[in-house]
Amino acid sequence: MRKLNLSDWASVAEIAGTVAVVISLLFVAFSLERNTTAVSGQTADDMYDASRQIDLAVLNNPQLMMVLSRGRVDPEGLSEIEKEQYKSWAIMYLDIWERMHHREKEGLIQPQTIVGWNEYFAEWAKRNLTREVWEDIRWNWATSDFGDLVDAALAD
Repeated sequence: MRKLNLSDWASVAEIAGTVAVVISLLFVAFSLERNTTAVSGQTADDMYDASRQIDLAVLNNPQLMMVLSRGRVDPEGLSEIEKEQYKSWAIMYLDIWERMHHREKEGLIQPQTIVGWNEYFAEWAKRNLTREVWEDIRWNWATSDFGDLVDAALAD
């Protein structure tokens, strides 16, 4: 067996360095995937918490609960103040959906996470928004493609 000369050692060092770089890149990719999963989960938790806060506020206010119950069936039968309460409640829910939509576009939510939320909010819109109520509050999203998402949900 012959001794390695300087050129041979340089080749060995180059191979070892290449292997180290590949391992390092694999570690970075794994870390990014875990970070994306964590951010996606945190965002979903934030959306859940926001909707839960709205629901708890409604549960703690029987008068508001009655307004919302009547508003789902006959929003035109509400007084002007009740209509504003109903529209404000709808806007708060739609704002949650819009935040989720923007996080998806920014790549902060994994596709498998957003599917369920989009289905939930599309069903929420069908159950809680009449076309008239939506047209009245749609101006809140005049410069956003989010309005198209709600339009599609209501078209089904």
